[in-house]
Amino acid sequence: MINLEEVGKGHPAECMYLQQLYELVIEVNAQLVLEIGSGKFTFSRAILKGLEETGGHLHTCDPIIVPTYTHDRMTFYPVPSDKLAQSWDEDIDFLLIDGDHSAPQVTKDYYNFKRFVRAGGLIALHDINVPHAAGVKKLWSHIKESTPVRLEITSWPGFGVLHV
Repeated sequence: MINLEEVGKGHPAECMYLQQLYELVIEVNAQLVLEIGSGKFTFSRAILKGLEETGGHLHTCDPIIVPTYTHDRMTFYPVPSDKLAQSWDEDIDFLLIDGDHSAPQVTKDYYNFKRFVRAGGLIALHDINVPHAAGVKKLWSHIKESTPVRLEITSWPGFGVLHV
């Protein structure tokens, strides 16, 4: 178990995801995790706890926030995910999509980076069951039809993980 105080408590409904993220990073022995949408770095901290065990590195991007957190295993990009995708060329072990929740953008994020996720890697989407994030819900419903689901939490706000 990770210490939730140490990684920073998010919204109570999201705290259950922190342990899941930590465990999933370890499960795939992640060396490179890409997080789209850094937010308050709550998910980042849980991912980093796992990466401390696997020896991996987190790349996270968010064009809106001002970074308030640093870690030697983390690189922050203050750019939109589309811009990051233009120069991305590394294999990804775990992709977490939690950026712009509009249908066009979440779909672009998925397809821009899916091709870099290695066989056996994971792709996670946050907010798969949030009314104002209908784009995420729609994408999740579509992609889970053709890709093995590793984890699906449908209680609000929702969290889905695919095995690639």
